[in-house]
Amino acid sequence: MALHRGPKIITDGLVLCLDAAHKKSYSGSGDTWTDLVGGVELTKEGSPTWSSNGYFSGGDGDRYIQETTSMGIVLTTQVTLCVWYRKTGAGFSTNQRIVEVWGGDTSSSGHVLNVNSASGDTEMWLNDNGNSTNSRFITTTTDDTFADDVWHYMVGTYSSPALNIYMDGNLNKTGSTAVTTALDDINSISVGAYSEGNYYMDGDIAVIQIYNRAISAAEVQQNFNAHKSRFGL
Repeated sequence: MALHRGPKIITDGLVLCLDAAHKKSYSGSGDTWTDLVGGVELTKEGSPTWSSNGYFSGGDGDRYIQETTSMGIVLTTQVTLCVWYRKTGAGFSTNQRIVEVWGGDTSSSGHVLNVNSASGDTEMWLNDNGNSTNSRFITTTTDDTFADDVWHYMVGTYSSPALNIYMDGNLNKTGSTAVTTALDDINSISVGAYSEGNYYMDGDIAVIQIYNRAISAAEVQQNFNAHKSRFGL
């Protein structure tokens, strides 16, 4: 199945792709947002609004999209999370979830992309159930403000122990950590909110991509170039 017309995104290792502009991902009506790779279906909750320009908008309580059954997606010591997003308001909490992926042995193991509405920082968290409560959240925070009502392409890559955040095709910040718990079988993906129903994002989300490996800097740039004109960049 074609994931994108025109410049191509990287498909090697791609295990999930949601694109609100692709008719086979979202038809323009209904409650289901469908993954273009394996057909995983995420269900809308609340009243997120779809734009014919190819994105979902929402606010407190009404842009919560998740899937909570086994998906057959395995993420071990490598992962890449990518999202096209636009932060449009002050929001409803300081930490606003863009996308969360949970699984492994317990629901305490997961990976998160987050935007901080107070500072404008964006973050990638590795929540590792194999560590103690005080240390299992491992955070890399960008150096600039990205809560500015402009579309951005955020990518978080992890290949033990290297943790990188890219913004708009460019490496922004690096970190180093070790995660001991693999996400053996993804059982929850939440877009636009915390999986338990808070930390809602006030803004727009258009594309989510998940890879089972850490894509390279050149591949991040290729993905950014593939979509940037769509978002006026």
